[in-house]
Amino acid sequence: MQLSANTLTVLKNFSEINSNLTIQPGNALKTVHQPPTIYATATVEEVFDKTFGIYDLKNFLATLAMFQDPELTFNDNYVDIIDKSDNSIRTKYWNMDISVLTKVPALKAFPDPVTTFKITNLNFKRIQRACATLKCPDVVFEGKDGVIQAIVCDLSNSSQNKNSFTAVLQEEYSGPEFSVHLKQEKLMIIDGDYNCDLIANKIIKLSHTERAVEYVITLDA
Repeated sequence: MQLSANTLTVLKNFSEINSNLTIQPGNALKTVHQPPTIYATATVEEVFDKTFGIYDLKNFLATLAMFQDPELTFNDNYVDIIDKSDNSIRTKYWNMDISVLTKVPALKAFPDPVTTFKITNLNFKRIQRACATLKCPDVVFEGKDGVIQAIVCDLSNSSQNKNSFTAVLQEEYSGPEFSVHLKQEKLMIIDGDYNCDLIANKIIKLSHTERAVEYVITLDA
C-alpha cells in the first residue's frame, strides 16, 4: 500500500490535533483533541485491513519521509516499510497497543443547524493572519444586520488589547441573529473552503468542500 498525498495531508493535520492515532479496518480515519473540543473525521482512498495503533503520529510521518517512495505492508504487530525506488532499505514500525491510545467516541446525532454559511480558504487565512498580527486569540462569528462576519479580537476582561479585525463572510443574510466565538487555536483545519453548520450555538461543524474531511468544534461559552 502506498499512501496518497491527500491521506498524508490528513495524517499531518490529525497529528496537530492528537499525537496518537488508531487506524481501524476500512477507509475512515478519525481523531479527537484532548480535552475533547475538536473531533475530526476523514474518508481516504486507501482501505486498511487491520487495526493499527500509532503512538506518535508525527514520528510515524517522519519515518515515512525517510523514504523516497514508501510502500507499506501492515502486519499484526508492525508495518513493514520499504522504498520502491530502492528495496534494499526498509524499516519495521511497530504497532502500539490501542488500549493506551486515545479512544475516539462516537458522536450522537445533531439537531438541525441554527444556520449555515461558508468560509473560504482566503477568509480563513485572513483570520489566522489577523490573530497572529494583532495578537488576538478569539474569533467571533456573528450574523446580524444582513451579513455574517468573522471578528478577530481579544475577549479577555484583563486584556488591554483593543485591536480587532473584521471579515464579511456572507452578504444578504436573512437568517436568525447569532453571535458565537471560539479560540483561534481550535481552528486546526486543512486548507480549503468549508461549509459551516452552527448547531445549538454550541458547536460548529466544518465540512471541506473538496475533501471528505469534517471537523466538529465546540464553541466557547
